Amino acid sequence: SDINLPRPEIKTEAPKTIDTGRIAARVSAPLISDRDAQPIVRPQQEYPQRMLQDGIEGSCEVRLDVNGQGIPYNIRATCTNSGFVAEAERVVSRYRYQPKIIEGRSVERRNVVQPLKWTLGE
Repeated sequence: SDINLPRPEIKTEAPKTIDTGRIAARVSAPLISDRDAQPIVRPQQEYPQRMLQDGIEGSCEVRLDVNGQGIPYNIRATCTNSGFVAEAERVVSRYRYQPKIIEGRSVERRNVVQPLKWTLGE
């Protein structure tokens, strides 16, 4: 059995004018939120040869400052074994950071802590 439905009426003509009324818009500079320094380049750390030969694992807490260009300086490592200090300081000196941002400007960030760990293969 056939069902008779009314044919839809479709208008294909676009309106000639569009009434927008009054549109209030406030445009301001884009908001740049504050951000802490974040590492973006982390070179691979090497296992210090003497520590590897002696089968010693270790970790370091590396403290550093990051300048407004994202370059670390004033790097000092405290490690579970002094055999890791030189490598910890060397590798962190090659890190690069997104600098700390305050009110849209890059600024120096002091006392960043970068942990490092050396473990022997499983």
